Amino acid sequence: MPGVTLMTNMLILIIRKVCFQWVWALFPMFLMLSTSAMADTHLSLLLTSNLQGKFSLDTKGQESNDPLLLLAQNIVSERKNGIDLYLDMGNAFYPGILSKYSSGSIMMDFLEFFSCAGVLVSSKDIQIGTKNLEFLQKSKAVRLLSSNIVQGEKSIFTPWFEVDKGGTRIAIIGISSKKVRFDIAEKDLYGYNLVEEEETLGPYLNEIRESGIEHTILLSGLRLKDTAAILARFPDIGMALCGGDYTGRFFGGKVSRVDLADGRSIVMMGDHVDYYRLELILDDGIKLQALSPKKADPIPNYDVFYHEFKNRLALWKEKFLEDEVQLFASLKAAETGVDDFRFTQLLRDRFDCELAVVEEGTIHPLSVNREIKRSDFLSMVNRDYHIFLFSLTGDELRKVQAEEEGLVITGLDTEKISIQGYPLVGLRPYRMAASQPAVQKISRLLRKKIAYTNTWVTVSDLLKDDLKNECVVLRKDYDYLDRRFRTTIDAYLSNFIDNSGVKRGDNIEIPPGQPNHSYNKWGLENEIDLTIYNKYHRFLFTPYMLYSRQNDDYLNNILRGTFLYDYNLNEAIRPYSKFRCDTVVEAVDGLRPVLLRETIGVSALYQYINGKLGFGFEKEVQDPTNAAIYGVELIVGAKVPFLSHFSYTFDLDAFTGIRNEESSHWQIRTEVNNTISAKINAHLSLSFRHKYFYVYEEVTGEYYQVSQFITSLDLNNDWKFW
Repeated sequence: MPGVTLMTNMLILIIRKVCFQWVWALFPMFLMLSTSAMADTHLSLLLTSNLQGKFSLDTKGQESNDPLLLLAQNIVSERKNGIDLYLDMGNAFYPGILSKYSSGSIMMDFLEFFSCAGVLVSSKDIQIGTKNLEFLQKSKAVRLLSSNIVQGEKSIFTPWFEVDKGGTRIAIIGISSKKVRFDIAEKDLYGYNLVEEEETLGPYLNEIRESGIEHTILLSGLRLKDTAAILARFPDIGMALCGGDYTGRFFGGKVSRVDLADGRSIVMMGDHVDYYRLELILDDGIKLQALSPKKADPIPNYDVFYHEFKNRLALWKEKFLEDEVQLFASLKAAETGVDDFRFTQLLRDRFDCELAVVEEGTIHPLSVNREIKRSDFLSMVNRDYHIFLFSLTGDELRKVQAEEEGLVITGLDTEKISIQGYPLVGLRPYRMAASQPAVQKISRLLRKKIAYTNTWVTVSDLLKDDLKNECVVLRKDYDYLDRRFRTTIDAYLSNFIDNSGVKRGDNIEIPPGQPNHSYNKWGLENEIDLTIYNKYHRFLFTPYMLYSRQNDDYLNNILRGTFLYDYNLNEAIRPYSKFRCDTVVEAVDGLRPVLLRETIGVSALYQYINGKLGFGFEKEVQDPTNAAIYGVELIVGAKVPFLSHFSYTFDLDAFTGIRNEESSHWQIRTEVNNTISAKINAHLSLSFRHKYFYVYEEVTGEYYQVSQFITSLDLNNDWKFW
């Protein structure tokens, strides 16, 4: 129909006109968007992490078997596919055998030959030697990156560098992790230090900003929360890449990427990926377009630099085989393994210490047969630091044991919290040997500087000497270490004010050294414990004196010697034998009474309480001489600390028995002490004590008792002989 056709044509013309007007109106917008899109910069990164210098040692078939040669083939291939920048995220140099052998030189060659622009200096890299790394970076184009490793106030390595991509300027800045530990000798000699991240990043970021650089990428070895805190503190940083010492562990799992609320990203490099390819878009910020983990597969390669490096690597391997794969020692022991545990036992043996500590992973577990080669030591030792000797108190050891994650400790029974079968004593020093990283970790746990002695013997030195001679590290039984005898001396010296009340019958004899009437007087009380012990036996000799005098009247006049032997059957029950002799400091009226007690029995320990139950006799052997009294000895002691600086002490010594006569008269002798002490410092304390002494004789029906209230200033000191 003609009318319908005309209307249709008019409608089409109207639609075309409207569309043309819209297109013409929107054209400037499309032009702007197109121009904006063309202004965006695409940056393609290749990232490696934790390479650890792990070249294989075989030259035959190395192009298909050597993991780092395979990686090199893939790096060359990725460059042909548009990679703009190759960065390494740290731990590139250590502990690979060939890298250790060459002091990091072969790994530096790898990074330079394949155009690595920057390497984040991480904790394992430092183990190759900070001075070695300084030397390596002098003649190479590869930048070793760290803004917070300093000597004095100057950065040792490159803090940051600039990359230009199509006119877009990008700064790459590095921050090393808190796990970095300098060799003590290097640190003391050269003054190396690791400064706080915020302290060092601020000035460098200002420098970058003033240079007109548009984008900043942070290479971080810190934990995720620390890296996130840095990004929150410094908004100039457009993105963070984490690797080396931090591999994405997060709440028991692993993550590869975290985006902050403002859109900036933190990307983590896992430790089981050969390499990553990272695609970034740079406009008003840095946007992550793609993160691709890659596996290094064999790729035929004709690159000149690749083949030059391959030949150089083969020469290093041949030199290594010539120098290191030589017989070091022939061993008599059957095949066994060397690991952290065995090495700590070697430390205890060599330095005669009660305990030894190393950081986990110090020794790479290695099976050792009848022949050991020089190269085996490069394989065994992951952390080749010096060994240090120092002491910690029992209280400090408890803190270390409670937070010992990452440490291997031998000599300490962690279930019973005991050493050589005896519970830890709070202020008693215990001698330890440890590798440098373990000492530094313990120092951080205790938040104190540890006074140590440097043996100047490294882990490798000690292993070589041992495997050449005694082979302690290959033993199957280390119980002999706990059978070594050790000696302690504890001195308790007290000046006191004694307020005593005496009650007695008219006919009872005054016990040796005890006063005959009430008094208030200043005096001295001294006690020394000499202990010789090992895991199974303990010998204790204790001289004791309690003395005070008023004119010619001896108020306290006790001289006592005790010899005690314990057999350490287990941590709770111990058979014992004890001999005690009581006499006087000065003779009274020309008389020097002597009372002997000899008992055997069983002692028991439970937390703060110890007790002894024994059978034996007491006998007066001089001034006067009497028949022996046979009976039962009960000794109970307890020392309970409270309120951090106070302690309560209770001591009971009782002997009840009968004379070996037809009348069978019995006698009770009891001493009780209750003491509250306030610690002034490690050696001085103020004590308030009540002493009670009681004797009852059935033959006379009379008793003697002394009740003493003593205020004393006590000097406590101890010495230990290893």
